Amino acid sequence: MSYKNCKLYGLTNQGNITGNRTYISRGKKTRRHVCHHCSKVFNDHTGTFYHDLRKDEKTIDLALKISMKGMSIEAIADVLDLDSNFDL
Repeated sequence: MSYKNCKLYGLTNQGNITGNRTYISRGKKTRRHVCHHCSKVFNDHTGTFYHDLRKDEKTIDLALKISMKGMSIEAIADVLDLDSNFDL
């Protein structure tokens, strides 16, 4: 079952979500949560643009702004001091 198929998805104060643990992601402490109704595990980035990206939000936002100005991937990597084959 996808977390979006859970009948409690998006509802608050239902008592089905608990913090599961914390871990370091992109240099920040991130809390993992579990839904006891559908058993899915998720974090604060699940379902957002930043989900499963490897760089911090500031770097991602800056890379997107630069790319919208027409700069090449290689130039963005050079400016942000990243490998030219970088994964955001």
